[in-house]
Amino acid sequence: MIGTKENYKIMEVFYKSQYITVFKALNVKTNENVMIKELNTEFNNPINISKFKNRYNLIKSLDSEYVVKVYEFLEFENRFSVVLEDCGGTPLSYYINNNYIQLKELLQIALKITRCIKYIHSNHIIHKNINPLNIIYNSDKKIIKLFGFENSSEFSFETAEALNPNVFYEKLCYISPEQTGRMNRPIDYRTDFYSLGITLYELACSKLPFASFDPADIVYFHMAKTPLAIDEINQNIPPVVSQIISKLMGKMVLYLLM
Repeated sequence: MIGTKENYKIMEVFYKSQYITVFKALNVKTNENVMIKELNTEFNNPINISKFKNRYNLIKSLDSEYVVKVYEFLEFENRFSVVLEDCGGTPLSYYINNNYIQLKELLQIALKITRCIKYIHSNHIIHKNINPLNIIYNSDKKIIKLFGFENSSEFSFETAEALNPNVFYEKLCYISPEQTGRMNRPIDYRTDFYSLGITLYELACSKLPFASFDPADIVYFHMAKTPLAIDEINQNIPPVVSQIISKLMGKMVLYLLM
């Protein structure tokens, strides 16, 4: 279904990346708050539109508390968009930047994200872009939903092309080693677990395990470097929690989990 943008009143920019812009909007017919995710000009071409639509069609049929719902697609002045549920939250990245995460809340958030990932995997969908920008968190209602399915796919074993580390720099800190395209390993559902580990590490330590101003360094760190244990950085985190998160980020362990 292709809707019309005249049905919506744009309220504000929710966030903007190199690839997409997300708006807060109002459905003027139903008086319902929604989000509109729009392809940016340089990526608004037939190939990307087809990929964008196909990937959101993967989740459009999912009616779940774990995933931001897809309402309809829009095409206006040759710009392609998707209309999404607004659950009243913000990206988890915004919450991290403005709040200190205590252990109890960390565990609650970790459990909820894990349930979301379990749900999409049970429906044979791999997210492939788990990071705090793609996790919507309503801290008042303690609701977490997955967002940002532009890179998602159905279960498969695929080999990534060599990644240009200067493209989509904001995603580099969360990608799995096999997503770099520099390892002879397929991409499958376990890539979401690695990215979950990076996300939980950031929640626990208020910083990323791998950081550099040089994108090529970050790619190398994902493939070869072991981060400092979380409980050595934040002594409020029990060693067992630190070990679980470290296991998620393990370079070899994930490939033994079947």
